[in-house]
Amino acid sequence: MPFIGESYFYHARIGRWKIEETESTLRAGIDVSSATMARINSSKSSSRRAEILASRRLMHRMGISDHNVIYSPQGKPMMRNGMYISISHSHGNVCVATSEYPIGIDIQKIDRKIKNVLSWFLHPKESNEKRRDELLRMALLWSGKEALYKLEGDDRISMRDFQIRLPSSIDREGYFPAILHRKGEKTKIYRMYYSHDDNYVMVHALRIEKLSEEY
Repeated sequence: MPFIGESYFYHARIGRWKIEETESTLRAGIDVSSATMARINSSKSSSRRAEILASRRLMHRMGISDHNVIYSPQGKPMMRNGMYISISHSHGNVCVATSEYPIGIDIQKIDRKIKNVLSWFLHPKESNEKRRDELLRMALLWSGKEALYKLEGDDRISMRDFQIRLPSSIDREGYFPAILHRKGEKTKIYRMYYSHDDNYVMVHALRIEKLSEEY
């Protein structure tokens, strides 16, 4: 079974799965909602169907009912029981995060192709990042922006609107700050928690003013 693991990591419960099964194996033994089945059946991509099924199998493993998950008009998953959930996938890896606070999570393969999309997500002030040419740092920037975008779930916001400040040195896990400042709106401040191995980075975002005083 390609269940990689589950952990409690900075205000979040996170599970991870590596897709190695066939679609029929992923479908077996799990109960999915009619909305999820419609998404699966409407997809022409076998890899996309596998990602959806793997996320549900991982949720099943974590004791999360697919029937408890609904989606906003923007496609943001939410839970009927008041908890928050976020889902991500990349190159055969799937992660699911739940929290009592609004959360966004993203997993990304550390791939040189990220260099080709820098202009899509870099904030103007991030273009001065002295070590932005380092692949790991670029992957963290990209994954962090994805996590922030999922947290906010607002189509009016671009990933370039978020500003991330990476630390001078990157450990195997840690955190870094981020802000969102849009004209006429209150500045939002976030803390981004990350971990990485040799092939993937994983980042989840939490908005600071939403956290408890123990934060």
